This record gives sequence, structure tokens and C-alpha cells, in this order.
Amino acid sequence: MRTGTEDRVLAFGEKKFTQSGYFMQASGADMLSLKMIKGSLTRVKGDEVDFLSETLAKKLFEETDPINQAVTMDAKTELTVTGVYEDIP
Repeated sequence: MRTGTEDRVLAFGEKKFTQSGYFMQASGADMLSLKMIKGSLTRVKGDEVDFLSETLAKKLFEETDPINQAVTMDAKTELTVTGVYEDIP
């Protein structure tokens, strides 16, 4: 797990913005005991899955259900949203 924040460019459809945050391997979610609002911590096929905070999910998708939507990170990596977790205080 990383110890500092990183800046990444995230895109969904026509929306594109730089987001600062913690980007980690999928196993990091288990270590943090995230409280899921939608979806599951269970990984789907492949390693390119994405768990989003509630705030980031609303910023990217507004009223659209984010589960199984594709998000592009840094214009090269496509991630599939498999879960939305409660914001960490």
C-alpha cells in the first residue's frame, strides 16, 4: 500500500479531471475494512478493478449507477468500477 497521495487523470465519457488521492492494489481495500455502499469488495475477472469513494463516484457519474462502468486512468488504463465505499473521514 502506498503512503502518500498521487495525482491521476480520471475520465468517464466526456468528463475528465485530475484527482488527488490514494491509489492502491485491490488487496488494500481489505486492509482498510471499507464500508461498501454499492457493489462488493470481491474482485471480478482481471486486476483492473476500481473501488471509488462515495464523493468521487458522485463527481464522476452524478446520478448514473457506477457499478460496471469503465473509468480511464491517465489516458491508458481502463478500470471497471466494482464498488463504492463510504467516504473515509
